[in-house]
Amino acid sequence: MKQSKFKPKLGQHFLTDEFVKTKIIEFVKKINCKNILEIGPGEGSLTNDLIDLSSNYVGIEIDSNLFSKFSLKYKNNTNVHFINSDAANFDLKILETFFKNDYILVGNLPYYSSNMIIRNFLSSYFRPTNLIVMMQKEVAENYLLSPPKMKFLSYCIQMYSHPDLIMNVSPHSFEPEPNVESSILNLTVKNIEEIPENSEKIIETIKQGFDSPRKKLTNSFKNFEKNIVIDTLNRLNININLRPGNLTLKDWKNIHKEIYD
Repeated sequence: MKQSKFKPKLGQHFLTDEFVKTKIIEFVKKINCKNILEIGPGEGSLTNDLIDLSSNYVGIEIDSNLFSKFSLKYKNNTNVHFINSDAANFDLKILETFFKNDYILVGNLPYYSSNMIIRNFLSSYFRPTNLIVMMQKEVAENYLLSPPKMKFLSYCIQMYSHPDLIMNVSPHSFEPEPNVESSILNLTVKNIEEIPENSEKIIETIKQGFDSPRKKLTNSFKNFEKNIVIDTLNRLNININLRPGNLTLKDWKNIHKEIYD
């Protein structure tokens, strides 16, 4: 019996659609960054083009067989490097060895770990300037939400970046075909001045507020007495009848500051 080249446990769905590939490469060209990190090169559908566009290319591949194949193929190219690792818990300090200044991230991310991978890179001090990523459409839609329909994930992403939809992608564009539709997003990372030093602590406060996302804010913070929450909201001129997803990111920053600073 012939062994499948796909490894379901790694969430592998290789991009085969030439039109979609072209759209991604065209978008990367517009950004015009010569340091390129690719997450999950897979079968290399984008890899050659990304290498051609770069002065320094790094590919992170979790599949040890594919890693070995790429390492052998490009062993004579001193500006091309492959790392056998899981991007969800990858130590970004390693990238400083290869990239001395701004870099972009391009990736067809596994559906099961896309949020972990993106959060790993966005929350790091050595974050890319842009993330051009393929992910499950339903998850991508949460990234793009705005008040009054924000979800906790929306705030986590928008704390660090401005997400924009590039295009939606049919399951027929992959081998094997996934059971869901996909989307390609561009996450333009905010300038360092726009990202609070205590960003992760603010996210923890937002998480507390989403303990009961369908309840009013006054009933969402389980760790605080209701009267304290009401007083805080009143001081900030925030309607006490609002729900967590109704607030702007600025509202949440102010709530955190009022409670903890």
